[in-house]
Amino acid sequence: MKFIPAVLFFLTLSFTCAAQQIKEAEVPANVKSVALKQTNNQPITMWVLDKKRGKYVASVISNTAVMGIEISLDGKWIETTAGVLPGKMPAAVMKTATEDFPGYELDNFFYVTSPDKSPYYTVDASSDDEDLTLSIDSNGKILEKKQR
Repeated sequence: MKFIPAVLFFLTLSFTCAAQQIKEAEVPANVKSVALKQTNNQPITMWVLDKKRGKYVASVISNTAVMGIEISLDGKWIETTAGVLPGKMPAAVMKTATEDFPGYELDNFFYVTSPDKSPYYTVDASSDDEDLTLSIDSNGKILEKKQR
């Protein structure tokens, strides 16, 4: 599987957030419950407590999934980011990314869901001159373009 970039992304995210890895026993039951619901009961690989940003991050890294679930300190679901293999990305999303950013290398494909926004995909686009993260809805509309 080509989840290596995704795994590196989540590990980097987890440890560069002024956060600390914690044991599952230190995670409140309501937070665990929210995470398990988001993962469809897949086991959590790693827990991170990010007090500065007021959240827990539960990571799932397996042969079939790479996922990060953000949950507030009081147990409210914030966002779930799930890795997507390039061949499983919606055609409209890939068409937009390749046509609007010709010559860019595309990688790190994710599906993002939250209770506050419509689901969307993110794609990293890199060229010799710039590195971007694109947020694209399932119809292929670019929602955001951020410099990395």
